[in-house]
Amino acid sequence: MNNLSGYFSDWLPILPNLGSLLLKANNFVGSIPNSLCQMKKLHTLDMSNNQLTGIIPSCINNITAWKKNYVLEIPPRFAFTSSNIDFSYNEVKIPFATKGNEYSYEGYPLFFMTGMDLSVNQLSGHIPIEMGDLKALHSLNLSSNFLTGHIPESFQGLEQLESLNLSYNTLEGIIPPQLIQLHSLSTFNVAFNHLSGKIPFEENFITFTESSYIRNSGLCGPPLKVNCLLVPGPSSQTNNGYEEEQKGLWSKLMDENLFFYSCLAISYVLGFWGVIAPLLLSRNWRRKYYQVLVLYHKFLLVE
Repeated sequence: MNNLSGYFSDWLPILPNLGSLLLKANNFVGSIPNSLCQMKKLHTLDMSNNQLTGIIPSCINNITAWKKNYVLEIPPRFAFTSSNIDFSYNEVKIPFATKGNEYSYEGYPLFFMTGMDLSVNQLSGHIPIEMGDLKALHSLNLSSNFLTGHIPESFQGLEQLESLNLSYNTLEGIIPPQLIQLHSLSTFNVAFNHLSGKIPFEENFITFTESSYIRNSGLCGPPLKVNCLLVPGPSSQTNNGYEEEQKGLWSKLMDENLFFYSCLAISYVLGFWGVIAPLLLSRNWRRKYYQVLVLYHKFLLVE
């Protein structure tokens, strides 16, 4: 931790063999430069707790060390044989936070640890689907940003991922059920988002507690105590919209029919009381009515 500030420049490509870039808890501003993607041997990246803005570069899948198992190049001072590596002279320790704790990696684990931490910044936009290509990544932390959109289904390709933290963003949609294929995943957190739908509660996902999902008003199913039958999902909302539209049309039709039959009833009542009722109630009216009918009949016969 230092008190460095300013923008990232394009000096990053001049360090193509860099294995770790740790710039946590500084005051860097601006966006993450695309030149970062040229650091193909990068194993651990920690830019957390800064003031970075903009989007996550989609070219992030160009970093080879995150796409396949790739051992860091061993400096000359390390003594090794064909059968094993002697780390007795290695004094390098790399601190990196994962699974909710900070660990210090050294020796053999350091050479195989891979992780990306961009948490506690002001990053926005969608999570790049290209991140799903990072098959050798062990830890991914994008929490406490302003990321939007859906959790990419391509994340099913993160085969070696052990820790995934997407909490405190504005992500929406469902938790992709394909994520249950991440058999190495032991830490998962999507709390404080706008996610909805049924939680995939299978495989190793049955080990994740309620705290992994809290403050997502649309999520339902175990481990939450929310019955999915009581929470309308995207599909049921669509159906409800269709039903409401149909109800509106039916109501309109009923209104039109009601107007028609009301007019018909009024006409019937007026006709009855204007013609039939006088015939029934007045003898003089009946006599005059019959006289008119007789005259009309004679007129027709003459014609």
